[in-house]
Amino acid sequence: MSKLGQAFRSTVDFILDFDSLTDINQRNITNYILLNEMQMSYLIDIVQGSPAKNSEQSRDDLVKLVKSKMKLPDKSFLSMTCDSAGVYFKARKLLKEMDGLPFTLVSGCMAHQSNLFLKDLIKRVPIVSESIDHAAKIAAMLSKSVAFHAALCAEINSKEGKAVESIAIWVPCATCWYSYGMCLKQVIRILDFIHKTLINEKDKPYYKKSKKIKAVEGIVKSDNVNTNMIQADKLLSPFNFVTAFSEMDCILSGMIFCLWIWISGLVNETRLIEAESKQSFKEKILKRIRLYGEEHHMVSLLIDPRVHGTGLSSKGRRKVIAMTMQLA
Repeated sequence: MSKLGQAFRSTVDFILDFDSLTDINQRNITNYILLNEMQMSYLIDIVQGSPAKNSEQSRDDLVKLVKSKMKLPDKSFLSMTCDSAGVYFKARKLLKEMDGLPFTLVSGCMAHQSNLFLKDLIKRVPIVSESIDHAAKIAAMLSKSVAFHAALCAEINSKEGKAVESIAIWVPCATCWYSYGMCLKQVIRILDFIHKTLINEKDKPYYKKSKKIKAVEGIVKSDNVNTNMIQADKLLSPFNFVTAFSEMDCILSGMIFCLWIWISGLVNETRLIEAESKQSFKEKILKRIRLYGEEHHMVSLLIDPRVHGTGLSSKGRRKVIAMTMQLA
């Protein structure tokens, strides 16, 4: 572990991050990575085989890893971020109950929870799922039709005075959860140009032969579909912020927690969701916040000057102030 000591010699704050996944050979593996406040990372271990079957085993494996493979500097602070699976949720509770807890803070993966929020929203709001499907068809057509893609770029250039040579739109992908919102937002930005290009190119031979273009034509020319896509984009706005935040070095948990509150507020106000489905979704949000919202998330929500308690009621703010004093 001498490399670890050399690379991390001047830092005292560390995060242990790990996740279980399946490799290309369908084998279960778990990666354990250590990060410091300078965003330097070090691969601690790769464990092959089935992930822990119960919370007690998970807790014991984590404690063993810290004691046997991580020789951190004296007076250092070690936090942990892990998979959101139920077995790890229980393991985190067991770790907190230990004497001599090896971790200063423990937390589940907030990006994973944001992904589950998005899945619930798509499942419960037909307009969102339909809008994403329409956006995906438009993105697929643009990637397949070279002639229409070139005509669209020419239309944008003529109206905007730009020199656009190509247009890249994210195609929604189940393993890249934030691609859904990004695809929809990117398509909406060029809908007017697509509509104009469809009119200009309708007599071209390639246009008449393409089933994909015909399908897109029905989508773009429908005012109802366009309105629904814009409304769906508003509901997905917090997820686009999560995407942007994930690329920042200075992201704090309070910022993500604030976005969860934002999602709850949007769901509460929208008319796109029936009352029964709205209540069910709100209950799921609150349940996730109770299960995965740690005290330090709430404290970060209050003390981070970029967020400063946004979304907290007066009563909630008083509770978080009390939490802050206790943790301090």
